[in-house]
Amino acid sequence: DLFRILKGIVDSYFILRRFKPQVVFSTGGFVSVPVSIAARIMGIPVVIHEQTSSIGLANKIASYFASKIATSFTSSIPFFPSHKVVHTGQPIRKELFTGSKEECYKLFKLNIKLPIIYVTGGSQGSHKINTTVREIVSDLLKYCNIIHQCGRTQGHNDFEELQNFRMKLPKNLQNRYLLKDFIQSDELKHILSGSALLIGRAGAGTVNEALALRIPSIFIPLPFATRNEQYHNAKILKDLGGAEIIEEKDLEPDLLKERIISLLLDTQRREKMAKSLESDSKENATELLIQLILEARKS
Repeated sequence: DLFRILKGIVDSYFILRRFKPQVVFSTGGFVSVPVSIAARIMGIPVVIHEQTSSIGLANKIASYFASKIATSFTSSIPFFPSHKVVHTGQPIRKELFTGSKEECYKLFKLNIKLPIIYVTGGSQGSHKINTTVREIVSDLLKYCNIIHQCGRTQGHNDFEELQNFRMKLPKNLQNRYLLKDFIQSDELKHILSGSALLIGRAGAGTVNEALALRIPSIFIPLPFATRNEQYHNAKILKDLGGAEIIEEKDLEPDLLKERIISLLLDTQRREKMAKSLESDSKENATELLIQLILEARKS
């Protein structure tokens, strides 16, 4: 309410006066609005980074008080004043650009003659994705290797059940199906570099990794995300030509299998999808964002 916002501005004023920052950097959320207003009153430059494709109300309000606005996606640009906005992309860890396709095959002892699919439900995993993939794994393994990060889904024993399922596969297929509950960062860089296709949710992290490393993807957005955020994230890559979307309400084993096999068998189409992501892909996003903050400090 208005009283809490006013109190937040006053509290922010005294905090900023105590810390004396040269720049305020915000990634959104309603707690950022009073801080941005207080900083503007005090003459402290404010830099906002909009990390999703669907602009949030907090960043919309804060944009009026910002000196510069950075965006992860070009689709966010029209929502902000043109003289303030800069497309920097989404900073991701530099190490993710240091992976090796060859090392991926070697590290996980995969069949080098077959492409790799990376399936991920995000850090927590997705029971819906896990159970759907389980139904089609045997058929898919005729065409590819699968690295499946299934997580530890709350209320389910997906990891244990998938492990038991894997052990019942023929030995040659077992070796093509790598099952992990969690992927370490030193593994992820090789997995992303080695993947011919990504299947997963459409959180900002996953989408930006697929974009930065130009991985053709099939996204299954989480339907309960705020403002349907995951769908909008996925649609950015779909509109660029680098991804397909299957909404969870439509997700069926046969549909997912058909989409995956169609892409696996069409190398030219996958290459075209990867190429289409170049326009929004920013390997130097971190440097661009730092530069923007430093420029705001000098203004």
